[in-house]
Amino acid sequence: MQSPALIACPDSTPVPGAATGPIDWNCNGTRTEAAVVADVNADGTNFLLTGHADWPNVLLPFQCTAAGSQNAPPPGTFHGGGLSVDEARRRGVLFPPRVAQIEVMPGVPVESKTISLSRSAVISVAVFGAERFDVTAIDPTSLKFAGASPLRVETADMNGDGRLDLLLSFDTATLNLSPGAPKATLSGSLDTSQRFTGEAPISVAP
Repeated sequence: MQSPALIACPDSTPVPGAATGPIDWNCNGTRTEAAVVADVNADGTNFLLTGHADWPNVLLPFQCTAAGSQNAPPPGTFHGGGLSVDEARRRGVLFPPRVAQIEVMPGVPVESKTISLSRSAVISVAVFGAERFDVTAIDPTSLKFAGASPLRVETADMNGDGRLDLLLSFDTATLNLSPGAPKATLSGSLDTSQRFTGEAPISVAP
């Protein structure tokens, strides 16, 4: 399986490029744009990228030569088993995981963000969009907060930055939290299969 390559965005932030399919070379959110000019290796210059056919130029006969036979494994001991692109995508390991910014009970002061385990209530969790994190690309069925699935999933600009955020609602009775836990974790995946996690401080009451 070909590993995703890291490309440099205009602000020099490295991001993984897809191992298969189109790549957002200039990090503007569009993967199918034509005639893109971008300094993808952050060396301060732009030059034309050309392709190369690697597989036809891989030479294996060295194993049958006197120079290559000394350290080469005997025939029949080569093993496959590498994941295909489709299998890696299905398992969520085609891309390295990302970190998302989240907030439990958005707008509530930190000292008041208390989840009580003694009663059932609905709390909200915000997942904030960013320049290179489009919340509309999140698979809602993949979302888990403290082990629970959301009751509702909505989009809104929660922090007024002009980008859409995700607002999730959860029943506290379904959360897998321990009294005194200092934080809770949200996990999910994008429609590309790339996984992400986010942590936020909370207070858990018995």
